[in-house]
Amino acid sequence: METMSTVQFVSNDLIDRARKLNSTLLSDVMGCTGAMDHQIKPVARGMNVAGTAFFTVSLRPGDNLFLHQAIYSAKEGDVLIVDGKDHKGHAYLGELMAGAAKAVGIEGIVIDGLVRDKLALEELAFPIYSKGFMPNGPF
Repeated sequence: METMSTVQFVSNDLIDRARKLNSTLLSDVMGCTGAMDHQIKPVARGMNVAGTAFFTVSLRPGDNLFLHQAIYSAKEGDVLIVDGKDHKGHAYLGELMAGAAKAVGIEGIVIDGLVRDKLALEELAFPIYSKGFMPNGPF
């Protein structure tokens, strides 16, 4: 069985090359698979992200504890993929956590769930993709 220590990650050179390509071309090259849910959109126009997917952070509905842990466990350049179970009652991420993620060098966050602090997230200029916005924080 392979462990995380033996998995071969994509090189930074390949990530930089992929960053310059159109997402439809990348999807075609992958056999039209691997694209995220069409409802997940960038928080602001012009955002794009390319990097190694750290791992999928699986959250309990309305609870972002494991996302906090993932932010401080990820390596510089990683992209966090977050399974929020399509919960729509609470946001999982806002300005403070996004700022922390940017500060530790995370490349971006893709979340199947909601976020908050829309204007602050736009100004942060840190790639975040989500299904929308909700002012209610997690519990």
